[in-house]
Amino acid sequence: MKIAIISCYRDPDYIRAQVLRQCLAADKRVELIVIKNKYKNVLRYPEVLGKIIWTRMRQRPDVYLLTMRAEILPLLQILAWPHPVVYDEMVNFIEWFVYEHQYVKPRGEMARILATLYTSWLRRCELILADTIAHGAHSAALSGVSHSIYRTIPVGTDEEVFNLSGRVKAKTSGKFEVIFVGNLKPMYGLPHVLEAAVALKDNTDIRFVIAGGGDKKNVLGAVHAAQANGARITYRLWISFKDLPKTMRHADLCLAGQFGNTEQSKLVITGKTYQMLALGLPVVIGRSHASEAFTDKDDCLLVTQGDSKALATAIEWAYTNRKKLDKIGLNGRKLYDKKFSNEVIAKKLSALVDELAKTLADRAHARSAR
Repeated sequence: MKIAIISCYRDPDYIRAQVLRQCLAADKRVELIVIKNKYKNVLRYPEVLGKIIWTRMRQRPDVYLLTMRAEILPLLQILAWPHPVVYDEMVNFIEWFVYEHQYVKPRGEMARILATLYTSWLRRCELILADTIAHGAHSAALSGVSHSIYRTIPVGTDEEVFNLSGRVKAKTSGKFEVIFVGNLKPMYGLPHVLEAAVALKDNTDIRFVIAGGGDKKNVLGAVHAAQANGARITYRLWISFKDLPKTMRHADLCLAGQFGNTEQSKLVITGKTYQMLALGLPVVIGRSHASEAFTDKDDCLLVTQGDSKALATAIEWAYTNRKKLDKIGLNGRKLYDKKFSNEVIAKKLSALVDELAKTLADRAHARSAR
């Protein structure tokens, strides 16, 4: 089976796309055709559409799989017809654009028009991939699309970069470093992390490393305000991908998130969570509809989202119970292997290929019977 996997995004090699390509390519039944953009600006759209047309004419894929995002989905559906189109949704456009960021009024006419268009695109997909069961169910309900066409595939991570190699046992005394890597997007809940850091200012052993943020001016302003209130924070604007494992391993506790208590944050597991679990590190995770696989104080620390006091309490518990953190980190890695690893993803994609092969065979049979 020939599958064309298409990425048209500012970073076409983001982890989710890489993992899908790697796991599909490992299936010996699949001849994988990778289509992705080189341009990072608006030129990526005509570039990728041109590549789709060329690929359709020259290589004749049986199935087209579009990774995030949805801008070219309706055009792909036209260009690919009558072949099946699978969409890796990751983020429901209406959820993100209307409800999470409220770029238009949720009850306004523009929101209604956008929802109608987006729903029509989803209904023409053969299958839709979601990162969690909760996210798929929410997307189906929000869009009015049958949940039967959703399949859950965890995000995964780059296991060559994030693994147990180089892991060191948790320290049992001395300074206690807590790391948070994220940004100011509402779902991540950076303000709650900063409030927790201020709440813990009387414990001189507890220190925070905060990295990322995107909007440097606003992040720096928020960090400086927390520091002025006594929080011990080291801020880093950016950490390169290859340096992330080393930086994370240096910490005693990792804040995986998400803590924002937004609509989106209640449905997903962050990419940083998978990275930290794969490294075998103790992580703090925000409770959500997607966190049912996790067990508090066994394979992670679970906290109520949107509650800086609960986050501070969890960090203080970790500081007081350092000897338990090493086991929690290893149990987190075991959970990753069981539920979220690339091996698990490959098995789920293999089942997806089986399903698509049956669909293609049924359609071929129907055509021959006419």
